[in-house]
Amino acid sequence: MSQQISTPHVRATPRRSLRLQKPKTIQAEAGPLGQHTPQEHKPSNQPSSSHKSTSKLPDLSAELHRLIISYLITSERPFLIGRCQEERHKTRGSPRDIISAHKPEFTVQRNDSRNRPIQPAISRVCRAFREEALRLWYSENHFWLIHNEFEPEVNVPNPRRGFDAWISQTSRDMFNHMQHVTLCGYSTWPNRMMISIDLKNRRIDHIRHYSTYGDELPIWQQMFIDSTKQALASQAGADGLAALKAVLAVRDDIFQIPREYITAPPGMMRRQPASGWEYDW
Repeated sequence: MSQQISTPHVRATPRRSLRLQKPKTIQAEAGPLGQHTPQEHKPSNQPSSSHKSTSKLPDLSAELHRLIISYLITSERPFLIGRCQEERHKTRGSPRDIISAHKPEFTVQRNDSRNRPIQPAISRVCRAFREEALRLWYSENHFWLIHNEFEPEVNVPNPRRGFDAWISQTSRDMFNHMQHVTLCGYSTWPNRMMISIDLKNRRIDHIRHYSTYGDELPIWQQMFIDSTKQALASQAGADGLAALKAVLAVRDDIFQIPREYITAPPGMMRRQPASGWEYDW
């Protein structure tokens, strides 16, 4: 009589159950004959047809290519850099915004919307476009450096100017391409000064002296013009940034606005102030 040996029942633990099921899962995924079904993958270094560039811009002639980029990057309005109207909570105010104790008989239209330099979108497409677009952007556009804030009550050895941050943040070699940089300040309130400089060709384009009320005024002192030209000529062998700083140093007087004009600006009540970009600071 044969003796039957009973096999003890082994209870599968969760970990053991997972090991027992794993071969079945692999077999199911392998397909017939135990062979894995190959999967097709596109090479990662080859772009799909949907991402192929269709731009014809690189294939155009150099002249036409430049015209198109110039159209994309040129602003009709000058970039107003540094005016205190955009930072009222941090500044001491400007002659332009004086409110007389008497009710004025006119309303002046002012545009205080920000128009700071922002590099064009095309300069972020690729390196080749960036280099060309930025050269044209700094060359074609007008950059107005403005400081129209009242002086502090005490003398400051190195006073802050509203445009200092922009100068320090701009790439130094880009100043060599700038042809339209204008210093915007005051001679005496209500008379304004604009000194336009071509840094690329190292020359003074023009100096404008005019009233807040729209009158064109003569420049009484020839020395004012001569000293400005001499400062620019002194940096003929240096780069554009050095030339600009030389002119700023000798013409810092147009950015010095005494606080005495806060209460009684000359002529404020007698005439209608003019409006326009050259009066929006």
